Amino acid sequence: MLTTKLNLTGTLFFCLNILCCLTARADGGVNINQTRVIFQASNNTQSVTVNNQGNQLYLLQAGVQLTPDDSSVAPFVVTPPLARLSPDSSNTLRILRQGDTSLPEDRESLFYLSLMAIPAQSGENPTSDQSQLSMGFRFLLKLFYRPQGLQPAPTQTYCQLQITQNGHRVRITNPGPYYLTFSRLTLGNQEINLNKQPSMLAPMSHQDYPIAQPISRAHWQLLTDYGAASEPCQQTVSATKEAL
Repeated sequence: MLTTKLNLTGTLFFCLNILCCLTARADGGVNINQTRVIFQASNNTQSVTVNNQGNQLYLLQAGVQLTPDDSSVAPFVVTPPLARLSPDSSNTLRILRQGDTSLPEDRESLFYLSLMAIPAQSGENPTSDQSQLSMGFRFLLKLFYRPQGLQPAPTQTYCQLQITQNGHRVRITNPGPYYLTFSRLTLGNQEINLNKQPSMLAPMSHQDYPIAQPISRAHWQLLTDYGAASEPCQQTVSATKEAL
């Protein structure tokens, strides 16, 4: 999906968003061996390593933003913000908390780490009127800021969702302090298409899902801190006449 166009020293770059895969990888061998960042409040910094297994030199541009489409300044800084990624090499970026922005202490906060890999142009003349077309790649990783002392542990909340149904809607409530992301969700015999329906539940919130007919059970798996699928969970679902 081509989503971003940059004009940089007379060269047009297009960016490809890669959001969720077990190992984020771009053509040419650029990859990141994680799909999310858990920023523990007890730590001063978190690191992300970008690998280049190809023979192309890339320029890396990194930053933390509020949402996938909002590049407003977030209370984190990436160092270095601009870096070279030489062929057959790795580059480690550090993420640090900055500023005195107050974040909730009873739940996680969500931000997005944006990493742009732009192929370096050999012999490029910045003053030339001749524009060149080059393909760049943008990795967008969720960054979860996790305050100290949250209870229980994340893995203990995976199967503790609250699920009710009313007519042709099922409400799934996340009562815990963590963001939870489905890797799979089945309501009755209906497999929910998580590309079209919301896959993430914010802390202490709910999400409604349409169903074709009443259900008796729900089955699901969530993504762990490491981007893998959790153990399967299931729950008997009862009907309610409360307004959803």
